[in-house]
Amino acid sequence: MIKNNPPAWLYRRPRILNLLHSLRLASPHSQMNQIEKDCLKKYASGKSNALEIGTYMGVTASIIAMSLEKNGELICVDPFESKNKKQNPGFIMTERELKRNQVFHKTRFLFGYSNNMEIINKIPQQLDFILVDGDHSYKGLENDWQIVLSKLTSKGIVCLHDTTIPENEPYRNFGSVAYFNDVIKNDSNFVLLETVYSMNILRKK
Repeated sequence: MIKNNPPAWLYRRPRILNLLHSLRLASPHSQMNQIEKDCLKKYASGKSNALEIGTYMGVTASIIAMSLEKNGELICVDPFESKNKKQNPGFIMTERELKRNQVFHKTRFLFGYSNNMEIINKIPQQLDFILVDGDHSYKGLENDWQIVLSKLTSKGIVCLHDTTIPENEPYRNFGSVAYFNDVIKNDSNFVLLETVYSMNILRKK
């Protein structure tokens, strides 16, 4: 049984991974390591209205949804694009993972990209927790940061994955790192709480 992150050859074959997941022989893949997941759980704990940009296979969505208050809601934004008219295996695993953790009822999906105005307009106001883990390009984070600015309430928490280059993984030099250093780090409306591996956690003043 593959309990933790599957090997690269397997998560790059999501339909096979989905089959193994359905049989409880493998876990879905996550781009977060354990210390980042623990950090996510800590900051999402007790929150009411959460947003995740970039859901992938549902690992972090489950962590957030389980950490929210009893009546909390998580909005997941992800295109979950189909291929050959077949349902995206990442969404199938996400749905299954949420149901197994008994938090599917706390989750609502917006199928599309976060730079789509129709999607943006459907995202609720007054969010108290946001995870940004979508498009890691400079422009991608620039777009998602505008969502944070307009949707996150005062004292709300935002977690920005892949915005710092881990010392032992220098290849993770994404455009999102540059945008964080150029813009977000200098935003006086936010306080940097901590940096955990590749993820920065900030609180809005």
